[in-house]
Formats: sequence, structure tokens, C-alpha cells
Amino acid sequence: MTRTLLTTCLLVLAAALFAWSEGGRVGMGALIGGLGGAAVASACVGWQRRVARSRPQHALNLSVLAFLIYLGGAVLGATLFRFVETAAAGADWAALLVAYGLAVFGVMTVGAFDVARALRAPGEVPQDGIAEGVEV
Repeated sequence: MTRTLLTTCLLVLAAALFAWSEGGRVGMGALIGGLGGAAVASACVGWQRRVARSRPQHALNLSVLAFLIYLGGAVLGATLFRFVETAAAGADWAALLVAYGLAVFGVMTVGAFDVARALRAPGEVPQDGIAEGVEV
């Protein structure tokens, strides 16, 4: 989970630096998209990891559900910042979508390795029959 947390922090920092350098509506859209994408993806990865440890048979179903949550966040953000005039005045919807997509992809990709590690708990005998950490 440390790699996922580190990736989340780096992506939020990158979005903040881009927003600071760009400024205006585009910068605000990138900041909102980066923060939102990192938050949604971190929550989903944490949920997937917890389910992978407690009920591993549901891990694939939860991966599909997490993808639908990511997609719903993108649609909701794009719709809100595209068609609601007060929100559109403050942030660019295209920058929001790009930053959201990059943040979700980055956290989700690194988090997938943590979820895979959680699926194979320590001490569990793998397919080759040799327990992890045993010298042969």
C-alpha cells in the first residue's frame, strides 16, 4: 500500500504544480481533476485490497465495479463542469478530464500490484508447492 500512497501523493503534487504554472480555468480544472481522480482511485484500490484479503473470490467483481466508479466520476465531472455555468466559469472541463484520467490510471495501475499481492497472502502455498520465503 506504500507504493499506492506514494504514487497518489506524487500525482496530486504534479497536478498542483501544473495548476500553479498554468493558472486560470485550465489550472483549476487540472487541480480538481487530479485531486478527484487520485481520491476516487485511492478509495477504490483500498476497497479492492481489503476485499482481496477477506473475500478473494469477489476480487474480480470488485475490479469491474471500481472501473464503473471511475467511469461514473469522469462522466459526472465532465457533465458538471461542461453544462453548469457557475462551475464552468471556474474550471475547464477538458483539463479536468485529462487530469482525472491520468490520476486514475496512475493510482489504479500501481494499486493493482498491491491488490495482487494481497490476493496471495504471506505463508500461502503457491502453485509450485513451495511456500514463500523457503529456501530450496
